[in-house]
Amino acid sequence: MADGTFTVKNITSAEPFKLTGSGTSFTLTQGGSFNAGLSLGAGTSLSSQGTLSLSSYALEYGAKINLTQSGAGILTIGGLPYTVINSLGAAGSVTSTDLQGMSGNLTGRYALGSNIDASATSSWNSNKGFAPVGTDYLSAFSGT
Repeated sequence: MADGTFTVKNITSAEPFKLTGSGTSFTLTQGGSFNAGLSLGAGTSLSSQGTLSLSSYALEYGAKINLTQSGAGILTIGGLPYTVINSLGAAGSVTSTDLQGMSGNLTGRYALGSNIDASATSSWNSNKGFAPVGTDYLSAFSGT
C-alpha cells in the first residue's frame, strides 16, 4: 500500500499485505484479519480499535502496531490467542490483564498494545520500582 494515512472499518486480506513509506499509517476502526501475513515497512504504523488476527507479521525498523483494546481475545497470531496489555497496573497486581499483573499467569501469551509509561513505579516495591515478571528460575516468565 502506498504512502498516506488510511482509515477503514475492517479488512480481511487473503493476500500478503504490506505497508510502505515512512509515516504511512493505517487504522482499522473495527479490526482486521491478515490471513497471508502482514508486513510493515520502516516507519509505518497500523492501529486496530477492534480484534486483529495475523497469520504472521514482520516489522521493519521503526514500524509499530498499536492495539487500543486490552484483554484476551483481541489479538491472534498464527492461530494462538494473546492477551493485549495497555496499562501498567498496580504494585503487586496479579490480574494477568496489566503489565505488572502478568505475574499472575507466567505461562500466558502477551502483547504490548501501546507504549506504557512506568515512571510511577519508582516508589513501588519498597522504592525498588517495578517488580520483575517472574522473580527466579522456579517462577520465571515462561510465556510468550
